Amino acid sequence: MQYFNTLPKIAYDLEGKNEFNLITDIFRFFKVRDGIVDEAVLLDKYEVKDGETPEMVSYRFYDSVYYHWVVMSVNKIKSRYYDWPMSQMQFGKYLKDKYENPGAVHHYEIDQLSGPKASLDNSHVIEVNADYPNAYPVSNREYEERLQTNKRLIKILNPEYLEDFVQEYQRIITR
Repeated sequence: MQYFNTLPKIAYDLEGKNEFNLITDIFRFFKVRDGIVDEAVLLDKYEVKDGETPEMVSYRFYDSVYYHWVVMSVNKIKSRYYDWPMSQMQFGKYLKDKYENPGAVHHYEIDQLSGPKASLDNSHVIEVNADYPNAYPVSNREYEERLQTNKRLIKILNPEYLEDFVQEYQRIITR
């Protein structure tokens, strides 16, 4: 099923001349309920491989590239260009374009005193001023790599629930 084919059509006057054309309503928005995204039975964790696209992930799990929108919806990804992880080649160019010196200090941080001492998403650290006791520097590169790592860790809707998910989507989107 192709995503845009599921969206309803609307009559739209492109030039303001009372001449209406039937167009796809691309502004229709679908949000997965938070409770579903947190439901462990429905979802599996997956780490996006270097260069993998939403279509490739869709094919890997659902045997079709056309469910890329399911992958993106479940992960609250609105833009494949800003919310999806970059390939290593894209990341290198991005760093070069964004920072004059990728090795320069981005910020300083410390490990939190209570709670977990390690985490995949770096939630165990606290950003502080440079003069804070035991503060250590985090480079621009390291900061951006962390953001990419967090983007790589996605959730995948269990394939046995795909049909139900699509039916619920169609019911909601065509209201």
